[in-house]
Amino acid sequence: KSIGQGLKRLNLVADGLLARLYNAKLKGNAATSEFLKEKEYIKINQMLVKKYPNDVFTIPNERVGPYQDSAALVMDELEPVFLTFVDVADFDVVCLQYLQHASTQCKYFKLEVNPYIMTNFFDLYVKYAQIILLSQRVEYKLFLSIYGMAFYRVKGGSQPEQYDKAVRYFSKYEKSPWKVLKDEFSGLAVAIISGLIYYKMEYTYARATRSLEFEYTLDITKHVEGTAKPRIIYVAEKLKTWVVYGCLLCPDAMSLKDSVPFFLQCLSEDIYFPIYRDEVFLLHQEVLNAKKNWKTKFLKNKLVKEQREHACEDSGFYHQDIRNHLRKCMNNIMNLIQDTPALIGPNIKIILAALAYSKEEIFWFMRHIPVTKKISKVPHTFEDSIISELIFQVWKISSLLHSEYEIVQNYFSEYLVGLHLDELRNINVKDFRNVVGPDISKFLDHLENALSIYDVEALKETLQEWYSAEAIIVSTNLNLPWTVVQDDIGKLQVMMEHLSYVVDYHPIINRASSLRNLLYFRDPLINIYMHKIGEESDENTFINSLFGILSHFEENATPYFAEEKTFIGELTISITEDIINKVVERISSLLEAVAMEIIYYDNQINSINAINILEQRKEDFQPPRGWEANPIPGFESSPEYRGSLTLSLGYWRKNIGQLCSSLNDFIDVQIYDTKFVPREYLIEAIEKLFSEFLLRVVKINDQHIRTPSICIKQIRTYCSTLKFLESFINIDVSTIINKVMLSNIYTPDIGAADRNPNWVHLPEIPLGDNIINYITKWYSNFINKTIHLTSRSGANFLYSPNRKEFVSRLPNENIEMYCSLLELKSLCTLIGSYGVKLLDYEILKYIGGNIEPIVDIMKQYKDECTNLRDVYLVDEQATTATMKSIRNVDLNVVIQRSINIGVVLQFRKLLYQALGLVTKEKIPFIYSGVDTAHEQYPENVFMESKLIPMDNLAMDCGIDLGIADQELYSVFKPHLVDIDQEVVDALPVLFAVALQGAPLWREAVYNTRVEVYENNQHALLQAIPSLIIGFKAVTLGPTARDMKNISDSLQLFVDIGSNLLLGIIEKGSDRHKDLPSVFVFMDLFIRECPILERSVLERMIPYALFRSMWTQIYTK
Repeated sequence: KSIGQGLKRLNLVADGLLARLYNAKLKGNAATSEFLKEKEYIKINQMLVKKYPNDVFTIPNERVGPYQDSAALVMDELEPVFLTFVDVADFDVVCLQYLQHASTQCKYFKLEVNPYIMTNFFDLYVKYAQIILLSQRVEYKLFLSIYGMAFYRVKGGSQPEQYDKAVRYFSKYEKSPWKVLKDEFSGLAVAIISGLIYYKMEYTYARATRSLEFEYTLDITKHVEGTAKPRIIYVAEKLKTWVVYGCLLCPDAMSLKDSVPFFLQCLSEDIYFPIYRDEVFLLHQEVLNAKKNWKTKFLKNKLVKEQREHACEDSGFYHQDIRNHLRKCMNNIMNLIQDTPALIGPNIKIILAALAYSKEEIFWFMRHIPVTKKISKVPHTFEDSIISELIFQVWKISSLLHSEYEIVQNYFSEYLVGLHLDELRNINVKDFRNVVGPDISKFLDHLENALSIYDVEALKETLQEWYSAEAIIVSTNLNLPWTVVQDDIGKLQVMMEHLSYVVDYHPIINRASSLRNLLYFRDPLINIYMHKIGEESDENTFINSLFGILSHFEENATPYFAEEKTFIGELTISITEDIINKVVERISSLLEAVAMEIIYYDNQINSINAINILEQRKEDFQPPRGWEANPIPGFESSPEYRGSLTLSLGYWRKNIGQLCSSLNDFIDVQIYDTKFVPREYLIEAIEKLFSEFLLRVVKINDQHIRTPSICIKQIRTYCSTLKFLESFINIDVSTIINKVMLSNIYTPDIGAADRNPNWVHLPEIPLGDNIINYITKWYSNFINKTIHLTSRSGANFLYSPNRKEFVSRLPNENIEMYCSLLELKSLCTLIGSYGVKLLDYEILKYIGGNIEPIVDIMKQYKDECTNLRDVYLVDEQATTATMKSIRNVDLNVVIQRSINIGVVLQFRKLLYQALGLVTKEKIPFIYSGVDTAHEQYPENVFMESKLIPMDNLAMDCGIDLGIADQELYSVFKPHLVDIDQEVVDALPVLFAVALQGAPLWREAVYNTRVEVYENNQHALLQAIPSLIIGFKAVTLGPTARDMKNISDSLQLFVDIGSNLLLGIIEKGSDRHKDLPSVFVFMDLFIRECPILERSVLERMIPYALFRSMWTQIYTK
């Protein structure tokens, strides 16, 4: 009944058939099915194609091989393709008949009078031709042959009912489709061509950049109403398509005036012309092929070839010029409607025209990316390094229009119920009703009623009625006096246009701006953005628009193939992930480059560089092999170097900012069934980047690490570079840095503050590939091996309490660069309390390995020590006899093991002292609070469980626990199980006896330069009190837990040791290399002992004697 509705319905059917044919073509090209790709099927398929069309039913079973068993499955899989072919054949008949019917019912087609009818009519004949062209590109012989053969076997020897219809359809257009089409459209030629050439001048204007610029057609800031025709620009791409297909279908009507120049103008603009999605044909070659069957003399081959040359040489420049103009106009539109959304309504025509034109140019560019030298002499003219900007502008403006739809709808609603309702009432009181007839009058009543009550649903119905009314207005059965009704028809057209913005707003915006079909140009699209991401320039990448476009790709899925949506969704997810990974990879690489540049210049002021420069100034300087001269200080400030560096850093900064802002535009992106959060990808990339840097900066190789102060310096520089990101994207870089640092130093095995001290007995604490692993490995090697190396002159590494560092006596070993208080402070800053606990684990494990030999000797000489304790003051002969029964070798073992323990305890004490300094500096309030709380109770020497959490917390803050070292005593505990107090009391006696008999003491020499013993005997100042107090604290029973028992043991050592030393002086023994060095040990001991007072020593040895000994030592 309604031509408008009929044309619309057939266009929808045509869209569906094009999609189905396209998928059928993809199925043949991709060869995803087993029967299309397996070798055993391919030869049979070739044979079936040769038997096409009817002999496929006569092939014996033995010749179809595996199809005998899979015929049913193959038939089911190909049935949608076969039904598509049948539907195409039916559509071919119905569509052509309806086009002929519509052309006879309508006097003319004009956008000003019947835009809906004209658009649908012209779209339909284009789609009719496109279906035929696309169907010829499908492997129809293969599909029909396989389907027919399978159907024949499954259905017991019968052919498919519609098989012959499909075969006839494809045979009809197989040889020369344009010739057949020319004959079919002979009755439509005049209607089509005459409807097109009416717009020749307007089209020429719309395609001329200079005209657009001169009249500000698309410049929203300067456009003057009535000076341009945005509507023709809006349909310009459609108009070109109508002209090209119209002239190819109706060449006999090209004798009409202006038709040939119009056609030639269209030929000059394109090389590839669209069929459907990414399916195109070579325009000029297709015209030359079609022209072989034309009789017209108005279009010569020479003209077509000239237009081909013109298109190859100049169309690239032409379209580039258009895109440059569009970018300026679109930028003005975007800025204006962002700031003032209320201006969208008054300027909607200009905005839609600019969007449609830009969309056309984007797809033109995508179609022409494959242009090569074989086609074009200057292929670079088809390039556009900033096409992504135009894509971004289309996406951004489209998004703004969709988001501000209420403002636009309200604007046009006020128009409708105000001005337009008054105009409609004026029209209704005129003689217009009598002229247009009852159908139009009925429509006017419905429209007035719907506007009066403003019923949106009723308005939607009236809009559909108007599409039918358009056909009536131009009907050949109704001869309207056009001069009488022209103004009123024009007013109704404007009303309907405004009404469409109210009830059909989002589809209108999508038709003008949707870029979802870029899915089918995904390879060039992704390449464009990948190039922009990796490009080192100050141009914006506009990557955020790509995320927005990708989120709409799934809308390309049609209901005809169930698996299509899944395929598109999974493909888009893969593309999105690749793009996000590429973006964050680029950001990471730029951050790395900036950070390493800064670190490089920071390293120029390292002391080693100054030393090298001074070395080079020596007259006798001989550079070693492979030596490279250091750069001259300040070279980076030279103009030639600074210029290139400033340029590079500027590009890097802009790239980082642009890429980060593109990620910042989206909190999340919904792609099919997956929600992407781009910022999370960046956070993961930064975490990985920072983790890798930490390993690089700390680890030199598997055996060596950099000094902590250098590590801290470079890490701080690197972190400041990472924080630069916070200027561009809403992420907390500090949290990321803390998380990575924590993951590199923390292991849950060490427990929380309320942990049991027995954690030190873990067999092994697993560490991954992180900085604490290499730091712990290096310091563990230092504790277990390096620190105890000796030579003939004494220990190679000495601990100097005054310097608070370990000092190397070897020329090439700078141990103080790792083990001084300042370096350990840097180390604690780097690894924190968690890392210190892991180092402590290695220290305590080493101490535990030295306890067992000492305990064994204590057990061995328990009786001798008990006897000596009783007689050392009363029976000199018995004392001497008892001491002779204790072997000097065993005494040396006790002293050597104790020195080992003392050295690492000194390192441990220094480490915790450094931790305390860092804690006090970084978190002073917490440090002060914990320190105050810890001082509220006496030292927890006997490990009361309720006080252990507070002790642990204090130790984690680096607060000195004094003699209440729970974790050290936990190391002693397993070695002292079932040991009586007499064995424990043997320890101070052995230490005292060793002063006289142990070879290590006989060789003791006090070095006044560093104020330590050359064999590290001063480490016993830490070891003896720790061992005596610890052994007592662990072994004393609940009733005997008294500090007096502990102080008595320490006093016993002082008493026996002092007595023996006095005896040596009295007898004048020469067994000691430097007796004063041994003697002053007691003075040093009483200074360091945490429990005893000096009076304990002075009742045995007067201070004057010590003063004399010190004088002898410093006089030498």
